[in-house]
Amino acid sequence: NNKFLYAANVASGTVSVFKIDSVTGKLTSAGPDANSGAAAPNGLFFHPSGRYLYVTNQGGNSVSAFSVAGDGTLTSVSGSPFSAGTASLLNGIVVHPSGNFVYVASMGGTGGVVGYSVVSGTGALNLLAGSPYSNTNGGINNTGDGITIHPNGQWLYMGLVNQKRVAAY
Repeated sequence: NNKFLYAANVASGTVSVFKIDSVTGKLTSAGPDANSGAAAPNGLFFHPSGRYLYVTNQGGNSVSAFSVAGDGTLTSVSGSPFSAGTASLLNGIVVHPSGNFVYVASMGGTGGVVGYSVVSGTGALNLLAGSPYSNTNGGINNTGDGITIHPNGQWLYMGLVNQKRVAAY
């Protein structure tokens, strides 16, 4: 809604909320920091409805989910943080335009994309069968960094660490 700014605090394991002054752009704290429930939160992405904020936890190998109140404050969704299975070092995150899926780039282990379905009405996450989805190039597992999805929702792209390439799913 362009009224708030959110920042992941890697060192403290929290997410800060700031109110944006619509005239000056000045930021002021909008309340206490929300605990991510895991180590090293870093990537943030909103659900298309604006009702949920998803945060990758690089040190916790999980994704935290928060419901967003009208005043911008965050409340942990029941069951959060949600495990990434065998994936580790999570960073980039994107929500499918439909709001039904969340995808996360993994730099650790076998790398690839971690996929979740979103539970309608709660924002909770369920790990998709077969996740993480590895991308092998020349027999080498490619670890992921930045991730995005085409606006039509049909194609997902992930930058490959130290490859100077992009994987397409």
